[in-house]
Amino acid sequence: MKVKVQHAKALASIVAITLTFFLLAPMASASKNSQASWTFMVYLDADNSLDSFGPINLQQMSDGLAPGASVNVVVLMDRLNLPAYTYEVAHQQIKTVQSLGKWTWVALKR
Repeated sequence: MKVKVQHAKALASIVAITLTFFLLAPMASASKNSQASWTFMVYLDADNSLDSFGPINLQQMSDGLAPGASVNVVVLMDRLNLPAYTYEVAHQQIKTVQSLGKWTWVALKR
């Protein structure tokens, strides 16, 4: 049963990432860096014991981008006791796009 729950969580994550990508892709392409040749989507799962590292990882992504980089970076970060948010990340800039509310996983039973 534990394996089935893990598969259900993995499937739910994939569906969430895919839906978020398709919803955010138009926003990312309409950003100030509209000449970007890539859009990089990150699902940052900080809804666990690594919660305190989520914001640090988000800042590291921003710090690691070169000024004027030809890439759009969109991040969906799910926190432990906070709502999930989507962000647009650029060099030294993190813009909150949208709150997605609190996500919870439901185990599927037969």
